Amino acid sequence: AHNKSLSLKMQRTQIDHYFDRIVCAHDLGLPKEQGHFWQKLQKFEPFDAEQTLLIDDSLPVLRSAAAYGIRHLLGISQPDSQSPPKVGDEFRTIRSFREIMPDVL
Repeated sequence: AHNKSLSLKMQRTQIDHYFDRIVCAHDLGLPKEQGHFWQKLQKFEPFDAEQTLLIDDSLPVLRSAAAYGIRHLLGISQPDSQSPPKVGDEFRTIRSFREIMPDVL
């Protein structure tokens, strides 16, 4: 997401204060689907792939993250409220952040 759309999402969800840092793929100049993205992110903001959780609505992004070694991956079953929920075959899916952090939201 571009910074503008990310800001809008944070305004609507009010979850930004739960994160130490939010990195926008646009800032790194590479799409998350490309394997080099994860290496660049690792240099920009070091993370332990074994302890990292990535939640994304894109199957290619989840596959790319898995190939890099990110251990905890969740898909979004209904990223568009106007469309029916999707069933995840490759990755576990959630409909809402509340499913994994019910006491937070």
